[in-house]
Amino acid sequence: MGPQLKLYCSYAFSSWGDRLWQFALSLVLVQIGGDLRLVAINGFVTCLFVLIFASSIGVWIDKTARLTAARTTLTINNITVTVSATFLLSIFVWKDALENAWNGWLQTILIVSAIFLCSVSTLASLGTKIAITKDWVVAMSDHDRNKLAEMNAMMLRIDLTAMILSPLIAGQLMTSVSVVAGCLFITAWNICSWGVEYWLLNSVYRSAPVLAVKQSPDQALAFISSQNLDLIDPDAPRSADLPQISENKTQRNRCCFTFWGGLRSVVEGWRSYYRQSVFPAAFGLALLYMTVLGFDGITTGFAYSQGLKENMLALARGVGAIVGISGTLLYPRLRAKIGIVRTGLFSFAMELCCLTLPLASIWLPGSPFDPIAYFHGEPLEQNLPPVDGEVTTLVANFNQSEFFNATSNIFSIVEEKSNPSRCSISAFLLGIVLARCGLWMADLAISQTMQESIAEHERGVVNGVQSSMNQLMSMIKDLLVIALPDPRTFGLLIIASWISIFCGYILTSLLVLICSVFACQAQLTARAQADLITNLPDVTFSYSSRVFGGYLKPDSTKQIYYMYLESQRSPDNDPLVMWFEGGPGCSGIGSLFMYNGPFRGNKDGQTLYENVFAWNKLANVLYIESPAPVGFSHFTGNTTIPNDDS
Repeated sequence: MGPQLKLYCSYAFSSWGDRLWQFALSLVLVQIGGDLRLVAINGFVTCLFVLIFASSIGVWIDKTARLTAARTTLTINNITVTVSATFLLSIFVWKDALENAWNGWLQTILIVSAIFLCSVSTLASLGTKIAITKDWVVAMSDHDRNKLAEMNAMMLRIDLTAMILSPLIAGQLMTSVSVVAGCLFITAWNICSWGVEYWLLNSVYRSAPVLAVKQSPDQALAFISSQNLDLIDPDAPRSADLPQISENKTQRNRCCFTFWGGLRSVVEGWRSYYRQSVFPAAFGLALLYMTVLGFDGITTGFAYSQGLKENMLALARGVGAIVGISGTLLYPRLRAKIGIVRTGLFSFAMELCCLTLPLASIWLPGSPFDPIAYFHGEPLEQNLPPVDGEVTTLVANFNQSEFFNATSNIFSIVEEKSNPSRCSISAFLLGIVLARCGLWMADLAISQTMQESIAEHERGVVNGVQSSMNQLMSMIKDLLVIALPDPRTFGLLIIASWISIFCGYILTSLLVLICSVFACQAQLTARAQADLITNLPDVTFSYSSRVFGGYLKPDSTKQIYYMYLESQRSPDNDPLVMWFEGGPGCSGIGSLFMYNGPFRGNKDGQTLYENVFAWNKLANVLYIESPAPVGFSHFTGNTTIPNDDS
């Protein structure tokens, strides 16, 4: 078994454990509390933990040896899940006894401790994912973009598969046996899988020597590919030439354990995030979290309020996951053909096109969209299946979605209607299902762009801040739902979601523009450095301004010589003067040495003296030689460049 396959196996064990616990946790909390209050509290606390501490986790990962960081976060994750599950099972089994112990305070302490440990386990799981998927994968790909794309797609495929299958297994076990049996199974899974994952990580680390070396923060290799668009200065040192530091000598950040040191790390982490060249695309990725057009609790609750049964919702969610997996299969091939940035643009466009169906569903038959009636306080009519004729309150499942969104929503059900039109809700769900392919391809494209462009010593902190930003956008979405909780106003949330995704598309387009500008700048810089004249022999005076000389190539057969002299006063602010020579056989370069250039020939014919009236005293001057066969200009073939003198 190669190191790459072992890494996949380790990540599969980790993803299964996380997904199993996420599913079971909500069920256990509902059983203990009798309603969704504990689920909501757990989700809110987890959101705050990720928002506040994710960047600090990233800083710590950057400053810690790779194997140490991965093993530590893995161990903390499994321990906290095991202890938290033990606390919750104790409450579930001995609920009556605990309610009477210390006037119920013992049960409260256990619940608070369990929720706290769940939040810590979420942070630890996030740390493991950052370390493995954002750092180890990049290092093991050895800057092979095709290999990196395949590894990223496989990692996402594993996570999506776990998201589909793990709830089915856990749910079946809890239904056919008991909730206690299901939680015991998950606890045993975490204990046993920890040993296997620990061994696999050690084995991968030993099998891949590149993981034992980290680049120093003195030099960052950043490259973004859209076909041949790179942000790399061709003359910049490659990763193999960069100074390396052994992980055994990696410095620990002592101040991280102090309050002010930790606060400073958080501030620096956010600054580092905003400094990244891929910030527009990264922020565009975060905007994907500010949407109700996904299979989270809000979307499920809305669809249920429109009369869809649970089995249809489960089917739509499963088909959506399969469509998402198809996106992970398509992404590596598409990236290889059109480049990573264009793949991101195509994926965003594909998602937006599919999501025009939910947007159009607002005005299709059967849509509950009527914000005016809501704001006027008119009663709500609902299309729910029969519920014994009683007034029902529907509470959307407060679960974590694919994007790790903690969401909740409450719809008050007042009246039922028979045989409602399903046109609107069908278009709504169909668009969301089809959009999963573009969604996950966009996620992969932007994630790989960040992997390739972020300096190695900043991968942890930048991805930690990205997680915080994602969570912030998700919380903004939740606040919008709280402000507009009625199904009649859900259309406004759909419009806001579509606009948010469209803004992500615009920001990714901005990245393409940045790529183009930086690529041209890099090419010009490389060309200029190649044409820089570093030695001026026989100059008898001090001359510090840069001089360039080389060839302009209108096509493959013709080369026209030029010399460019920077202004001796202010090259960045002074104007550009272009000098062309006229007349048969007249040389523009000859004028440089005879008339207006900074160099004049002495009578000895061997040395140069300064021309105090040189034009480049006040301007940048570009001398372009006449076409071949004048001066250093030349051509290949039997004809010269046509001009007025020929």
